[in-house]
Amino acid sequence: CIVFYFFNGISLCYTVNSIVSSYFILFFFFFQAEDGIRDAQESRGLGDVYKRQISREEAIEEILSTLAPEDIVVSTTGMPSREVFEVRARNKAGHHRDFLTVGSMGHCSAIASGIALAKPDRNVYVIDGDGASIMHMGTLAVHGALHSTPSKVGETFTPYLSNLKHIVINNGAHDSVGGQPTAGGMNVGWITNVAKASGYSPVSDVPLSEKAAIRAAVKKMQDSNGKMPFLEVVVKKGNRKELGRPTTTPIQNKEALMKFIQGL
Repeated sequence: CIVFYFFNGISLCYTVNSIVSSYFILFFFFFQAEDGIRDAQESRGLGDVYKRQISREEAIEEILSTLAPEDIVVSTTGMPSREVFEVRARNKAGHHRDFLTVGSMGHCSAIASGIALAKPDRNVYVIDGDGASIMHMGTLAVHGALHSTPSKVGETFTPYLSNLKHIVINNGAHDSVGGQPTAGGMNVGWITNVAKASGYSPVSDVPLSEKAAIRAAVKKMQDSNGKMPFLEVVVKKGNRKELGRPTTTPIQNKEALMKFIQGL
């Protein structure tokens, strides 16, 4: 019995030490990740994300204010869609042009590409997040493969998804579920490089963080000349405490967008 308890005691101590060590490494990694956000941005001349950058809601307002009335928007789940809804409400712009991807993290770009394929004569904008785009990063490769194939629009041939405009808003965190760091914040700009390698054409080689630059880049995306444009925007973490939720149901949102797309 003494031998049994001796060896099991050693095993238990080893297990506890392993768990404690794992948590220590995990927390160390998180702190390093946050430091990496600052370092990566300073190396690109973007400054400290916690002091200098605009909020996600401000970036979304700049993006939406630049779009044409007939443009379609698909926004990612969580805070970004809530902010899209509030920006539209604040500007009395209606919600019929937007699809809010409720509870489907990472899927907004796939939904947008389906709309873009069905309506090649309409510009479809994806308002994505760094965490969400990383979650289903394979979609970028699928889009690139489709884009390499020509399609006929009217009497001319253009690559598929030339009307898809992909914008990733990078705050370096899973903001909607606790603010945990993402890989996108550890090395700001690598999402742009992945998109480029997948077949996108970034309108800026580095992420943007100023309102005027964001507006200019979105305008540049409008006429893509047969390319599939991509833009990464850097913002700070967090959201307004009084940020509300959509006052329409997902079904109402879907039906309003379908009527808008169909021109009803």
